[in-house]
Amino acid sequence: MPDSGVLDLRQILKLAEVRGGESVAVEHHGGFVTYSELVRDASSIALGLLENGLKPGDRVLLLLGNTLQHVLLTAGLAWGGFVSVPLNVRAAQGDIVHVIGDAKISALVFDDPVFPVELRAAGVDTKSMLLIYAGEEVTSDYSNLGDLMVTGKNSHSLLTAPSSDDLACILYTSGTTGKPKGLANTHAHITARIFAWILHFGPSASWPVRMLGASPLFHITGLHCGLWVTWFQSGTYVIPPERSSAEHIRTIKQKRISYLLGAPTLFERWCAEAREHGIVLPDVRLAVMGSAPRPSHLVGHLLEVFPNALLAEAYGNTEGVMLGSVDLVSNPGAFRTVGDLEARVVNPSGSADEICQPGIEGELIINTASARIVDHYMNNPDATGGKYREGWLRTGDAFHQDPDGSFWITGRLDDMFISGGENVQPIEVESVLMQHESLIDVAVVGVPDPEWGHVCTAFVVVAHEIDIREIDSFCIHHPDLANFKRPKRYVIVDSIPRNTLGKAIRHELRNALIANELEAFDI
Repeated sequence: MPDSGVLDLRQILKLAEVRGGESVAVEHHGGFVTYSELVRDASSIALGLLENGLKPGDRVLLLLGNTLQHVLLTAGLAWGGFVSVPLNVRAAQGDIVHVIGDAKISALVFDDPVFPVELRAAGVDTKSMLLIYAGEEVTSDYSNLGDLMVTGKNSHSLLTAPSSDDLACILYTSGTTGKPKGLANTHAHITARIFAWILHFGPSASWPVRMLGASPLFHITGLHCGLWVTWFQSGTYVIPPERSSAEHIRTIKQKRISYLLGAPTLFERWCAEAREHGIVLPDVRLAVMGSAPRPSHLVGHLLEVFPNALLAEAYGNTEGVMLGSVDLVSNPGAFRTVGDLEARVVNPSGSADEICQPGIEGELIINTASARIVDHYMNNPDATGGKYREGWLRTGDAFHQDPDGSFWITGRLDDMFISGGENVQPIEVESVLMQHESLIDVAVVGVPDPEWGHVCTAFVVVAHEIDIREIDSFCIHHPDLANFKRPKRYVIVDSIPRNTLGKAIRHELRNALIANELEAFDI
């Protein structure tokens, strides 16, 4: 296997073309793209951007779902040495505006023609950026991705090959204030993750690698451990025609999918759909779940639906941390470090050398010397100083380590929770709710839930009697709150318990609700 510090993503595409040739790189409901065609299209996109005034190193914001256009752009940007900035299409407008400024975006690619209009209304100067439409509708208002590719195909310009130390991708993660923090990934960061993932989990090139493209391409897992791992193994990335569980199961069966990635919520829905219709999926060889909480029955259902699959579990974050468990059946939750990663469990308020004894809970920290760890937040020295200290990344997650070296996650040290595979910061939701004139005080808590991992629950003190649906409508229409962060449950209380510093004592509220001491209203 080549040294990960040498390869860049363009070289990975070239290797995939040499090995794959006319085999299928991407399959979608309208047809397929071979590896030869993928390299051709990637070159056309890169040259098209060059002809439109962009230069290698420029940042391109991708506001797209898991579409063929998104996949081709990912290859094209890497091929030409441009920097992709994929973002959740459901992100709040305020977050999108922040990313545009923070990442110094030169081009925007979108599939909703209304998007630039909304940005201009929010004060963004879109005239300084190249706007590229990549949707299904016909519009003459913006540059079209297809036309850009034709321009590139007819170009006689020369592309400069990227190096492994060049930036390839900026991924954003939520911060303690709820504002996204940028992590600038080089080609070397990504290739190191590809090699580490394959070494620990697979998929193996000895069997047909066919991945279902269900894990979002704005996530490090779906993008680096999904799409790029599949291409490195000369496999096929299959884009399902719809996002429904029924369509996913149909695609897995008909397309003989062998590689699955997703949050436990997604696997739970797949199993429910398959079991309801008596479907067994023997072609799946590797199924890797995220480390979010899952219902106790899920492993049994996975064995029933995917009888030939290695069932694995991955813990990670956008900074590049990766712990893995490949013994989900007999020893679930026992994580090991992957590749060159060094991890410790330490006193959360102490130094990196204050290592906890086996069985004692502490904070998981990661040595930033690993080739795949991004060691700072872009343009954010305060956040960097809070998370990166003494050459170690403070994950904010509570773990303990057993005598044989396995790591066990026990919760979060901060207040952020994961709902449906997405990070939710309570303070961000609270800041929106507190703008409602009928609310006096608010505290948001993630309450354990078998389907979502945690359900966003708002404890509210009201000024007068109010219909909870009115508050929900307020959240739905608020431009600074993404829909997936909207509270799904409300609890009306007389007061919010707070400490002497004014911080909400969230665990008291959570425990009272779990103990059925409070009445909840579900949306």
